[in-house]
Amino acid sequence: MIHFRLRDYVSVLAYRVFARPFFGRFGRGVRVVFPLRIVGAKHVELEDNATLQYGAYIAVLPSPESRAPVLRVGAGTLVGNFSHIICTRRIDIAEKVLIADRVYISDNLHDYRDITRPVMDQPLRQTADVHIGAGSWIGENVCIVGARIGAH
Repeated sequence: MIHFRLRDYVSVLAYRVFARPFFGRFGRGVRVVFPLRIVGAKHVELEDNATLQYGAYIAVLPSPESRAPVLRVGAGTLVGNFSHIICTRRIDIAEKVLIADRVYISDNLHDYRDITRPVMDQPLRQTADVHIGAGSWIGENVCIVGARIGAH
């Protein structure tokens, strides 16, 4: 287990030193632990002491019909291992939110109305902006698509 802790430490240090300038905001004490992928970091705001755990996949992709997207992860929030967050407009995760492993959060989805075409060949469809209230807990394997979740 020691080699995993060393890898995590090196990942956190590398993101603090080298990747910080590429993010929209990178607060004090942020921990990014060996992510699978981060796309569109300039649209990602990580507040103080936010954590992205191992294998997280973060994608913030501009949508042609909307303003610049923003993914905000509040202070002290923890995003669990292998969680996916896909943002094309706005996802706001408030302070001290605990997000378990393998959670999917998105403000869009693939269209599926044309039954003659595979889903992957259909355009993205915007749902609603996502807001997760302060102090909430999102349990393992949850999918949140275009929803508003209150505090606690």
